[in-house]
Amino acid sequence: MTTILVSLLITLAALLSASIASDFIHDEPIGISEKQGDSSHSESSSKFPFVKAGEDFVGRVFIGLPTPYIPSRKYAFRKYRCGVSAPKYAQIAGKKFRVTAFQEKKRCFKIQLLESEKKCIVSYLAIQPYLEEAALFSEFEGARDKYQGKKLWRTKRYLTIMPDLTKNPSKIKVKKYSPVMVQKVVLGSMPLKPIKFIVKTADDRVGYVEATVSGSNPGLLGKEYNQYFHEEFLTEDPRKKYKWSQEIWRKIEEGKISKGMTEEQVKMSWGPPKKVNASSSGINDQWVYSSSYLYFSKGKLTSWQTSRK
Repeated sequence: MTTILVSLLITLAALLSASIASDFIHDEPIGISEKQGDSSHSESSSKFPFVKAGEDFVGRVFIGLPTPYIPSRKYAFRKYRCGVSAPKYAQIAGKKFRVTAFQEKKRCFKIQLLESEKKCIVSYLAIQPYLEEAALFSEFEGARDKYQGKKLWRTKRYLTIMPDLTKNPSKIKVKKYSPVMVQKVVLGSMPLKPIKFIVKTADDRVGYVEATVSGSNPGLLGKEYNQYFHEEFLTEDPRKKYKWSQEIWRKIEEGKISKGMTEEQVKMSWGPPKKVNASSSGINDQWVYSSSYLYFSKGKLTSWQTSRK
């Protein structure tokens, strides 16, 4: 009788653990239509403050990021050491832990898992410290409270889909600034984009976008490679703000430009330039993109050229 009771308790604990992790992780294919998500979440007042990686991480709670691509899970959390070996995927993915110490000379963090109380060490390779395959739990929780069930406007012309977890993700095309409903906010796959926004388009297609809302834990590549939320979505309909003609909006939706466009219209279509060479008179300002050079006179686009690589 005692053995059966212990077995039942262990099974119940495992089920509870799985349900907690599944609330943070979307471990199913993405790219098929889903039912509308719960829109009852309240608007958060959080401003997603930036937390500098290193000593400021001590005492804060993080959560392990999942690896959606199933074949790669055996390589996950290789920088974590819990005792003499790396932990199993299920021990860290979707599980919360607290940073207990930062050792700059040894290039590592000490952590303690909240559920099992197991102590681990996480090393890093970059010049600047960061926590491998982890996200600030407060950032994830704040983003979920603020955006789940909300309407956003996609700033780019694609969404990512992953209809098969044994294959790499692919993309579907959408119109720039088209409205999407946030179905779920779950954990992303990398520190530089630790939050996954699963969204549905007006024509019931489902895809996702991964981004960061604070940029606090940029990962191996550094913060210049962060994928920020404000670069991926708008929180208000831009057509209500900019009363431009249907022809201008059609070009913007398709990522096109034309002579006579204003600087703001070009930014909406192509995004901000990498560099601006401004003239003192404002007559021959040059905007530099990766392989294109745009020229403005008194705020209007007059010409452009594209270099061939």
